[in-house]
Amino acid sequence: MKKIYILITLFIFNAGSITIFAQCTSNFLNNPSFETPVQTNIGNNLTGLTSFGGWTMTGGPFNVIKTNGSSYGGGPDNAQNGTQYIDITSAAGTVYQDFTITCSTNITYGGYFARREVGGADFTAFIEIINLTTNTVIGTSTILNFTNATNQETWFNTTGTITALAPGNYRYRATIADFCNFDNALLCLSTPCILPIKFANFSADYNNCKTNLNWSVANQSNIQQFDIEYSNNGLNFSKIGQMASLQNQQNYSFEHNTSSAKSYYRIKGIELNGSITYSKSLKLISDCKKTSVLIYPNPVIDHLLISITNNQSNLAKLTIYDWSGKLVVGKNLKNGTNEINLENLSKGVYSIKIQQNEESSKFTILKK
Repeated sequence: MKKIYILITLFIFNAGSITIFAQCTSNFLNNPSFETPVQTNIGNNLTGLTSFGGWTMTGGPFNVIKTNGSSYGGGPDNAQNGTQYIDITSAAGTVYQDFTITCSTNITYGGYFARREVGGADFTAFIEIINLTTNTVIGTSTILNFTNATNQETWFNTTGTITALAPGNYRYRATIADFCNFDNALLCLSTPCILPIKFANFSADYNNCKTNLNWSVANQSNIQQFDIEYSNNGLNFSKIGQMASLQNQQNYSFEHNTSSAKSYYRIKGIELNGSITYSKSLKLISDCKKTSVLIYPNPVIDHLLISITNNQSNLAKLTIYDWSGKLVVGKNLKNGTNEINLENLSKGVYSIKIQQNEESSKFTILKK
């Protein structure tokens, strides 16, 4: 049984408002202190974020601040935990993460807020728990009230609790105003429910007609395998690969060769009991280098040479039509040089079409 340690702390904030909060050993939020991906620059990074390390942002724009304790005018000189925290600029917004529980449990949730700089507008900051099935707020933390006199270097904590929370899908959401920073989010379950698969940091990059998929999972003790699924329209997915879950591994990668103009990917996680969880789907606009086709000689007497390079499927379809549109030659081509015998064709002009994947090339030749 998972041990739960309770720490009762009192602090006074804004004219005597007293908050009691509990801290436990297991935080069920992924990347709660925004420490990954690690940023290289001290100060502002990745301005205009809509997602970061398993978190989703709305409104904003958002920014990641990396600190080292040196003087920084746009927020606290130190993160509340670690070296990175979330900053919002220009307008209010939310930072949220979805979670699922499988048993009735009590939860404690919280986080830390700070003022970005002295002299800005007053604002409030708080955290909510949302039932995703009914789309209703079922819990709100204590509300922090910041004024333009609030110390920029101080992180303030807010917490809330919900008792006997039913199994289901929920959202942890921090509401952040302009001139506000956020760090060290907390979601604690009093009963050690087994959480289903939780995907984090699912990303893809495309290079030289190859897609590299990378994903991680926050809780994998109950995972049997991952199926990698692909679609060219975002609706109909098919399995293109499979990977076993490794108990000591949280990060996974998979490579897929494709020259499709649009590619969609998702990961299907299969638990030991047969339950299935899907990651979000990713859409890629590919930039695959076009297949190179060279036809010679032209004019041709008897034998036509067709050279094909960089064809990802390693197979192309050749069709040759006479002046009336009649098909006179049909043949499969492979990468490299292909020799086509045209001895039986009459003299005249012919059109050639070479189809590879979603690409097609057209040529005109003269047969002597």
